[in-house]
Amino acid sequence: MFYFLILIPILSSIVALLPLFLNASISIGIVFFYISTLFFYWLFRKKLDEKILKVLFILFILYTVIFTLFMILFNGNASHPYFSYYQIGLFPFFPMLLFSLMVKPIVLYTICILHILFSFFLSLFFLKKSISFKKILIFMICLCLTVSLNIYLYRNRDEVKYGGHGFQYMNGYSSTDFSDYRIQNPENLVKIDTDFKLSSNYPVLDGAEACYPLYASFALNTYENLLNIEKDNEYNGTYVTFTNTIQAFYRLLNQEVDILFGARPSIEQYEMAKEMNMDLNVVPIGKEAFVFFVQEDNPIDNLTSDQIRSIYHGTITNWKEVGGKDEEIQAFQRPKNSGSQTMMEYFMKDVSLKEAKTYETIAAMEGVISKVAQYNDEKGAMGYSFRYFIEVLQQEKNVKILSVDGIYPSIENIRNGSYPLIVDVCAIYNRSNSNENVSRLMNFILSKEGQAIVEQTGYSPIGG
Repeated sequence: MFYFLILIPILSSIVALLPLFLNASISIGIVFFYISTLFFYWLFRKKLDEKILKVLFILFILYTVIFTLFMILFNGNASHPYFSYYQIGLFPFFPMLLFSLMVKPIVLYTICILHILFSFFLSLFFLKKSISFKKILIFMICLCLTVSLNIYLYRNRDEVKYGGHGFQYMNGYSSTDFSDYRIQNPENLVKIDTDFKLSSNYPVLDGAEACYPLYASFALNTYENLLNIEKDNEYNGTYVTFTNTIQAFYRLLNQEVDILFGARPSIEQYEMAKEMNMDLNVVPIGKEAFVFFVQEDNPIDNLTSDQIRSIYHGTITNWKEVGGKDEEIQAFQRPKNSGSQTMMEYFMKDVSLKEAKTYETIAAMEGVISKVAQYNDEKGAMGYSFRYFIEVLQQEKNVKILSVDGIYPSIENIRNGSYPLIVDVCAIYNRSNSNENVSRLMNFILSKEGQAIVEQTGYSPIGG
């Protein structure tokens, strides 16, 4: 029993790790694990009897059933802390557990359990150990279905469904693919003819996702030799940076950033600045629309402001209450202190937001933490964002922007002021900033040339 329960898994795991030390792919390691398991079963075939067969069969099936039950119970989150108890039963595969440094848990468990199940029963067939081809075939079909179920659960776990789009971009964590707008690839940024140039002491810029193409264009047109400075910065710029609204505000408070571009700060962010004795200058530089969106096939095209507030307060819970289908409303929110969540809080006025839908995820230091579930394209879904995200950056797919109080958030309706949820795009900086180029750049942004960049980027200039 020792050979088959402990020795073979250990030896096979060690063999599987060997190609990884030679910088081979993980797939090669899996192949090595599979082949070595077959070999070791063949090597110790004379020690295999009917009693051992039954014990091994029960244990391997038990491994698989428990893992599948855990996946169902924890919604496909194979990183859940309770899986550590499951790992105790994997001690014979300890060398293989080193794979956890390189692969996702679902792959790790698949290697340790399902592959050895496959090689075990295939070995029995080759060794003619009281098992027919029909039984092996039935077992393999069941095994494949189990694997498929676990993969489905893993790919549709809450962290994937509700964690946002999750593009890793430079030093920030973005919900939008910014690869076409990086300062190192300026083809899609706005370029104008201007005599205004900064030759040194460039202000460091950061801000909201939707503002990146805007402030990157400001820098592209005014910072001399910028492209040569930034060309080797693969993940982020020296002066044109991105860490998203929340992190950018912390960087502004820590004086790592000179100008932050985004929506006006939240009440909590104003309080944070006040506690650090920082006098913020919040300067509107353009106009944008705060929008609500639903699934493309949702028959609803318009909601009143009061209806939206009732939905997000929790008073209205079904689309039929506002003239739609008999379907529960899935009203998604955004993380606290993000630009869109701040605007939502301002929009709600004195009406409280209902508790946001959340999901559990695993953080390296905090363990299990709860995060706000972001929009997912499912029945009855509703979300909010800024028009630029939806129409220009195409952040959400298969969605329809709603009119509010009968007015659609078109550029024309933003310019003429008829859309009820027009918001300012702001440049935010510390009034006590000692870099004189901050005020010089701000003067350029508010000039006719700067406002032309605002307009050509896709926003409405402040002059209408």
